Amino acid sequence: MSNKSIYACMDIKNGKVVKGVKFSDIREISDDPVILAQKYEHDGADYLVFYDIGATLDNKDIFYDKIEEILRSVRIPLVVGGGIRTLTDCDRLHDLGVRHFSVNSAAVKNPGLLKEVSRKYGSDSLILSVDVKRVQGAYHVFLGAGKEDTGLDAKEWVEKAAGLGAGTIVVNSIDADGMRAGYDIEMLAFLTRDVDCGIVASGGAGKAEDFLEVFQTNNKITGALAASIFHYNLVSIREVKKQLGKITGVQTDSLKFDERGLIPAIVVDAKNNDVLMLAYMNKESLALSVEKRLTHFYSRSRQSLWLKGETSGNYQHITKIVADCDQDALLVYVNRDGPACHTGADSCFFHTVYEHEDRKGEGFSLARLYELILGRKENPLGNSYTSYLFREGRDKILKKIGEESTEVVIAAKGDSKKETIYEMADLLYHSLVLMADMGIEIADIVNELQGRHKK
Repeated sequence: MSNKSIYACMDIKNGKVVKGVKFSDIREISDDPVILAQKYEHDGADYLVFYDIGATLDNKDIFYDKIEEILRSVRIPLVVGGGIRTLTDCDRLHDLGVRHFSVNSAAVKNPGLLKEVSRKYGSDSLILSVDVKRVQGAYHVFLGAGKEDTGLDAKEWVEKAAGLGAGTIVVNSIDADGMRAGYDIEMLAFLTRDVDCGIVASGGAGKAEDFLEVFQTNNKITGALAASIFHYNLVSIREVKKQLGKITGVQTDSLKFDERGLIPAIVVDAKNNDVLMLAYMNKESLALSVEKRLTHFYSRSRQSLWLKGETSGNYQHITKIVADCDQDALLVYVNRDGPACHTGADSCFFHTVYEHEDRKGEGFSLARLYELILGRKENPLGNSYTSYLFREGRDKILKKIGEESTEVVIAAKGDSKKETIYEMADLLYHSLVLMADMGIEIADIVNELQGRHKK
């Protein structure tokens, strides 16, 4: 169950936390979502979800001021929805620090919005929320807090949304909402059978065992969302995680921490085994890392704990932690939301100290070239052509890109493969210089291309 997430949800109206049953009989739970958010973070929630139902129902702006306050008060990822109507709304939330956007009504009315958001911010940032209810044996999509039957087939909509770039889909069962009789297993199985993206079950949780059941009966479910049972302290998130076996009590007795109580942690990309970074953990940060499934480290300079991605949004989701034979070092395997290095590079390891003559060139990559270019920008060398371009300014760089583009066209028109390769290399190099000058990272380009990719 280590790859399953618990979402603590708060419906917000007029700045207050509210909850209903089957989307009706809305009652106030708390007048301060910040305090509730801090409680759920302490209890071990993987994500905090905020649906501004007032913004949607009353056509108001999103509660930006309260979101900013919440972001300052908690460290775990926030999902914000309700009132998101355009890409501009996502831009404003992103400027505040939100990295996960939930859309619902606006996507039904304008499916192209899903493609827009996923193209700009990546599918991992885009969450589609779907409110579903049984209607004469079929499953329909509802809007307007469960009051407006769109007539849209829920299965067709979920499959279409996944194809448009939704990285996660939250399926809210209106029939089960607030009933505390368990998630709608049958509905979830039917709707998610042919969907290739993360699915979060929502509506109906009443006890810790309900979470275990929904994960065990449907391997498409990557997360489970609940609200009222957490609000009313009927079940704690910590109880749920114990039921799932997510809090196992990290066995640290055999690990060899140094005299300062620290152990080096080498972070590795779980997908390709690339080494990403080196940091240090103490027992507390290691326990937090396992509990939250996000890398937490101990800063030797600040003498305090820190969460990777807290300011950048580049969180690292832990899949496995392994100790070496002497048990005095750790390998931490992660799936990452972005670059590992503060410079914007995928890995912090890109300065070549030694390389045997026979192996020179094997370690070359665009990422390393980009880092070299950044280095020339930050620490100019008198005889460096790259430093010269930065000194001359952006107009000079743009002029060179224009010249190299023309050279590529001429070489290709002449049907010379060798010359075209040569000129395209020049064009690519000068494009990287422009990117460095403008603060554009390779990951930004990759995310843009990934967002355009059609499965």
